[in-house]
Amino acid sequence: MDDQARTSLNNVYDSIIREHAIAVKIHMPAGIPYDEIGKAAEAMPIDLVVIGTHGTSGLRELFIGTTAYTVVKNTIKPVLTIPGDFGVEKCRKILFPARPQQGIKTKFKFLLPFFLKTEASNHLAVLSLDGEAITDFENEKELDAINTCMENEQVRNTEKMYNCKNFAEKALELAEIHEADLIVINASLDYNCSQFFIDCYMQQIIYRA
Repeated sequence: MDDQARTSLNNVYDSIIREHAIAVKIHMPAGIPYDEIGKAAEAMPIDLVVIGTHGTSGLRELFIGTTAYTVVKNTIKPVLTIPGDFGVEKCRKILFPARPQQGIKTKFKFLLPFFLKTEASNHLAVLSLDGEAITDFENEKELDAINTCMENEQVRNTEKMYNCKNFAEKALELAEIHEADLIVINASLDYNCSQFFIDCYMQQIIYRA
């Protein structure tokens, strides 16, 4: 198994260098995948973790976590997850669901170079739960700063406020409506998720997107 894995990695190594001229370093530790990915992300001078997802269905969502979910939840670096059957070659539309929490502006700063390089358009969806006044969104100043930055950088952006019963379900619905190639999620709240773990926003998005 070790030899097969190394052969597979060497084939990927060769193809990336040949097709894209990107520098590659192979790292193949033994251990639990999400633990080793987390250790590597912390120890190595990297800015982004990229990991594939296979998704789950039915009752498996109730009991089985995924490597991707655990990496996103625990790593200190941003993570880009890519579903196994995702066939889009260029990101043209981005969905940025903004829940009522702090740190939205920080996440956007990380995304800005991506917007400028890909020339992707963005839909900023401001989400509030049913029964909560959407005008009381606690980070209105952060949202204003994001919109101002997008205008200054000439990023194509639309914004709309939505009331919903479930943040994740609404984000997934909007991703389909806007034909988004990328959904941006902030995982910070899930450490203190007040709902049963399967209902956490981040986990639902990773399983179902």
